[in-house]
Amino acid sequence: MDKKYKGIGSVQTRLIEECSELIKAICKSERFGPHNYHPGNKHMTPNYELVKREIADVRQMCDEMEERLKEIEEIHRKLKSLRKI
Repeated sequence: MDKKYKGIGSVQTRLIEECSELIKAICKSERFGPHNYHPGNKHMTPNYELVKREIADVRQMCDEMEERLKEIEEIHRKLKSLRKI
């Protein structure tokens, strides 16, 4: 995940994007092999490493999503308690 884009867009949108990047990396690894790399990749990073990086990005976004859901849950509790008054 590019640090300069951290926080741009909703957590949900960023999680969806990271999931799609993971899917793409897995597909490329399956199609071309885990030990191959993109010919334009000057660092010759193997596909399995790219999958690992995307997994880490998805995990990070899942953590952020869980935090956001806790905030939403707290707001929901407060709204629910206000309705009882």
